Amino acid sequence: MILNVLIPTNSPPTFNDAFLNQCKNILKSLSKKINLHITWVMFPSLPPYNKLDCISTNDSVIFSDDFEDITKIFEYVKPDVVFINGSLDFHNLENILVAKFKKIPTITLFFRNPYFKKESVIFTIKSRLRSIFMKDNIDVNMSHHNKSTALRFFFYRLLSLSKTLNYIKFPKILSFFFLLQYIKMSFSDMSPVHKFISGDINLCNVEKNKNILINSDFKNSSIFVVGDPYFDNHEIHKSKNLIKKNILKPKILFVPTPTHEHSLCSSKDEYNLIINVVNTILKHDFDVALKIHPSSSLMNEYVNALKGNTLQPIKIFQSEDLVELLKNYDIMLTYGGTSAIYDAILLAKPIVNLDFNNDVTGQAIFRDNKLITHCTDISSLILDFEYAYKKTINSSDIEFFFQKYLGYSKNKPSELAANILYVYLKKTFKLKRSDE
Repeated sequence: MILNVLIPTNSPPTFNDAFLNQCKNILKSLSKKINLHITWVMFPSLPPYNKLDCISTNDSVIFSDDFEDITKIFEYVKPDVVFINGSLDFHNLENILVAKFKKIPTITLFFRNPYFKKESVIFTIKSRLRSIFMKDNIDVNMSHHNKSTALRFFFYRLLSLSKTLNYIKFPKILSFFFLLQYIKMSFSDMSPVHKFISGDINLCNVEKNKNILINSDFKNSSIFVVGDPYFDNHEIHKSKNLIKKNILKPKILFVPTPTHEHSLCSSKDEYNLIINVVNTILKHDFDVALKIHPSSSLMNEYVNALKGNTLQPIKIFQSEDLVELLKNYDIMLTYGGTSAIYDAILLAKPIVNLDFNNDVTGQAIFRDNKLITHCTDISSLILDFEYAYKKTINSSDIEFFFQKYLGYSKNKPSELAANILYVYLKKTFKLKRSDE
């Protein structure tokens, strides 16, 4: 028997996105036990994606705009199981509602950082409104549905959710209150958690996330702590200490968090920050390059913003593998709570985190003085580079960091997850192992 797996996403499955890689690693481990066929379903997103970027040589990829509505997707794919990202985005919520209505097993992934400080309601409302009324960067190659304004996009997705509620036979009055509750949650919390999105199996990375889910009325017996499968193939630096070369001016890889892309600040403010930081580095004759987010950011937007505004042109990377890039640089510079910090720490690379102008840089989520140097003023940036580069990084410090934020284990998280899913799916479908 071959199990059909449906995975809704709004990031191209070929991109190096956290959720995509978590799914891929789990399914790779699970496929050793069960025969699987995977179908990725692409939903509209802002920034818009190019369909040519989504084609996968390994799995099936279909596009939601090629179907009349989400129910037609389920009729076409005939999924046996659905994987869902634990965020309450429109496409995740719609898919889990239909899957539950059709009594299709659902697996929800909650591999998020549980240490985010909850933002104020006012901050959240401002961010949501900024998102809704922002002006899109239109690519002439994009399909028609992606040329709508963000406001139109929001109402389009809200209408689609309303149609989904109608399909699963929600009474109209209940649908109305459901939509109101959803809008209220979205405008009062930047990262809401609700049992709406609870799966038959809920996988998370650390005990702190498990407690968050339990407090959100998820069934305790459905929650499993497995660590983060994104880091399956990453190894903690083996040597006791990192031995650095005697370099007077280390090379800097600047990895900005996609803050304006997530409507947490204006694009003008974020580009001004990036340009000022880059120019400060260039003034001191340091080598610096930019690595932007592989799916949330638009390359042409960054190229245009920096063109003529930096003291000299710098390299801008996007789709390149971050781990491989970091091997060619001595320090990673970033801000906010980007998961790129994990990759740098695994390689025992010094990290400098911008911790000023927090309306733009956001929360400095990761706090570990042994591994991360916080720059509290741009005037001290060069000194912070020098201080960070001289730090001795121990493998024990790295392991402690990962245990706190990711539930680090010597066993691969994907294998732990696959074992849990195999037991559940075997019982549900009365399966035999693929090698039997």
